[in-house]
Amino acid sequence: MYFEFDGTMFYRTSDPPHNRTFTSYTRLLLLPDGDVMFCARDDAYFYAYHSESAVPEDRFRPVVQSCPASLAPGTTVQISGLQFNGLSQAVGYGDDCQTATNYPLVRIVNNQTNRVRYCRTHDHTTVDSNGNTITSMGVATGLSVITTNVDVPFDIDTGDAMLYVVANGIPSQAFPVTVTPGIIL
Repeated sequence: MYFEFDGTMFYRTSDPPHNRTFTSYTRLLLLPDGDVMFCARDDAYFYAYHSESAVPEDRFRPVVQSCPASLAPGTTVQISGLQFNGLSQAVGYGDDCQTATNYPLVRIVNNQTNRVRYCRTHDHTTVDSNGNTITSMGVATGLSVITTNVDVPFDIDTGDAMLYVVANGIPSQAFPVTVTPGIIL
């Protein structure tokens, strides 16, 4: 049986096909849009679970504090903010399955074409309350500032866009950026 938990109560939801399979033979993966993908071993199908009632509270969202206003394809930029690593590691159970999502994904949506691009992030650091910079994937970091490097894809659409940081399937508020044409060498 499958349930949704709202932080206080469990609510019964519909079961995916093959829900009688041993848990160790199944996998759940939290997707960047907040949906959950389910699959079972030896099954060629994947199923997505979407909840209309699962709306994150604003206090759970990553917060972009610093980001260049202009991005060039093929470059690496640094962004920083709060809660880039989410509030938990997300989906995992025992030693059978660990599909942590406690790292920042960066999603850029072009305002004109509506094309969505996800960017590689790497070299995450945290500044703790004492001002020390540490390499960390800690969760629920509160007011500690997280910095990450973002690789802007070569083939991203140019023009005005919205940048989001996503952690645990929860996006930040939109941060306006402009993707400028890259320099061809």
